[in-house]
Amino acid sequence: MAVEKNDIEKNRQAGKILVEVMETVFENAVVGAKLIDLANDAEAIMLEKNAGIAFPINLSLNEVAAHYTPSIDDETKLGENDVLKIDIGVHVDGFIADSAITKDLSGKYGRFVEAAETGLAQGIKVIAPGVLLQEFGKTVQETIESFDLHVVENLSGHTLGEYLVHAGNSIPNTVVKSPAEFEEGSVLALEPFATDGKGHVRESAKCEIFSVSGAAPLRNKEARIIFPNLVSNYNTLPFAERWVAKDYSRLKLKMAFRELMMKKVIRPYPVLAEEKGKIVAQAEDTVVVTSKGAEKLTDRTNIR
Repeated sequence: MAVEKNDIEKNRQAGKILVEVMETVFENAVVGAKLIDLANDAEAIMLEKNAGIAFPINLSLNEVAAHYTPSIDDETKLGENDVLKIDIGVHVDGFIADSAITKDLSGKYGRFVEAAETGLAQGIKVIAPGVLLQEFGKTVQETIESFDLHVVENLSGHTLGEYLVHAGNSIPNTVVKSPAEFEEGSVLALEPFATDGKGHVRESAKCEIFSVSGAAPLRNKEARIIFPNLVSNYNTLPFAERWVAKDYSRLKLKMAFRELMMKKVIRPYPVLAEEKGKIVAQAEDTVVVTSKGAEKLTDRTNIR
């Protein structure tokens, strides 16, 4: 597993800011709270702390596992039976921290939260230079299954690089045969998901997160105007449609995004969900692999 260029102190700073933001979101995520308000507040705090937003905050409910960020006119409110995944990315000069926590507003799904958190904690314990990545996946899978739940098999952790949330290497949460090893100096986002569903998420039609993925001639006037701004403002980092929607009409924006996707110059990140009616819990931390094991850069211990 290749080691990306990192500035660990800046990753560490990003992790500290992230936890402060997460504490606020977790506290404010109460019954009746609007997801759009939680998102706007979280992202405003990051900017106030002179940090960058590594990706739009994910606020995924119940069977939704990942990639749900509210649209600009989203009216979704938290209900008393909801299970909320809060997934936040912060960067300092491009060096990223990525972490997630699950809040069970119902009080009925503590086993799911515990399974994901315990799976992550036990997996982190096996990490050391030279250890196979599959040892982490094996530990996570066995731990979550001991709670009589399934691991979401097609979601995995990932290496972090400079201005890169997914830097090319995946960290499996299941037993996957691979010769890849943990390497000293790697910064990793580790994120197991526990569910009572099939353990396999699918893409839904809803998509609010995108990233720039190339360049091509564009015919649509709005697309030609918007695209350079996307490159300038976000470069390799994911962005939310609602960030762009502040400056354009919804119709023109939809037409522009349609062409940008057709020309494959922006990449969509559709909402990923389990079976309807099932529950998904997520736990995630950023760690750096050291000679002694893994140092956690996002300490969520006091967020409960």
